[in-house]
Formats: sequence, structure tokens, C-alpha cells
Amino acid sequence: MGWTLKGNLNYLSVTTAASNNLVAWSFDPTMVNNPYTPGQGKCLVVRSYVDSPQAVTHFYTYTLSSGSGLANCYIGLYNISGTLLGQTGDISTALNGTAGPITASISTGSITGLTYNQEVYLVLLIATGGTSPSFLSPHNYAINLAMTSDYRWQTAGSSLTTLPSTLPALSAASTGSQPPFLAVGP
Repeated sequence: MGWTLKGNLNYLSVTTAASNNLVAWSFDPTMVNNPYTPGQGKCLVVRSYVDSPQAVTHFYTYTLSSGSGLANCYIGLYNISGTLLGQTGDISTALNGTAGPITASISTGSITGLTYNQEVYLVLLIATGGTSPSFLSPHNYAINLAMTSDYRWQTAGSSLTTLPSTLPALSAASTGSQPPFLAVGP
């Protein structure tokens, strides 16, 4: 008895955001378990691609330890031109709570009109407060490996207290920094 090719085997061997019922993510969270505690007041920006063009109603992240005394913390989705498509309300209470998965609704209801393989930016802002939580992150040495522009992991702005409607100038993330796990989905 032979076998029948059911699809592109190269694609089937890769775990994607879509295979986990998500629209886009910064990376596969099952492949890493590295803590990263970000600074405050700047946008942490991860370039990603839409794997499943469906309406987005939630953002997801994962903390390995909780923060304390935080205020004005947000997750947002930007198009490749740097225009804000949608964001959460202030997620400080969740970040100040216990460690683990965080699900936050989009404050405007939903983001629609995304297309397959569309390039987007997932953005986290820890604006002000006491102690930042430690986020699930990959090791920093592979994030912008051999890239000299159009970096996958970037930062933007300083002393921010809200997500801007347009991202400030992007720059490569500094050595030693790591992107947090961020995802969007239904």
C-alpha cells in the first residue's frame, strides 16, 4: 500500500501561528523558555507575517514572572508603514498579577482586512511604573542574525506612555535585548 501526498511537506513540518489558531506571532512559544525583562518607555517591535487572514480580537503574551507597580502598558498591531491598526486597553493589572499566559481584548473590538503573508509589527509598550515582568523570549543572539536593515527585532521611541498612532523611527534592538512572545488571534 502506497502513500498519497496531502500537501506541501515542507510547510506541514513547520509550526505556524495558523496551526495554533492564531493570526500572527513573534515566534513559536514552545521552542523557547528564556526570560527577558524589558526596560520602560519604548516600543518593543517584532516584525511578523499574517499566517491566517481572519478577524483579530485578542492579543496574547506570556510572562515568566509578574511585574509590580506598572501603569500604561499596551500591546498593539501596526501595519508595515507603521500605522496603528489596533491595541489593547491598559494591561498593567494583568502584568502586575501572577505569571503565565495573558489574553487581552482589542479595545476597538476587532481588526479586519488582514491578508495572507502581510507583513505586520507586533508591539509591546511597558510605559511606567515599578518593576517590569519577565517575558517568555528567545535567545537574543539569533534575532537579527546577519541582518543589516529591515530588522526583525527593533525598538522605537523613548519616554512613551501610550502607543503612538504612528511608530517613531525604528532602530535595531540593542545587544542583550530580546523580543517578548506576542501574538494576535481570534
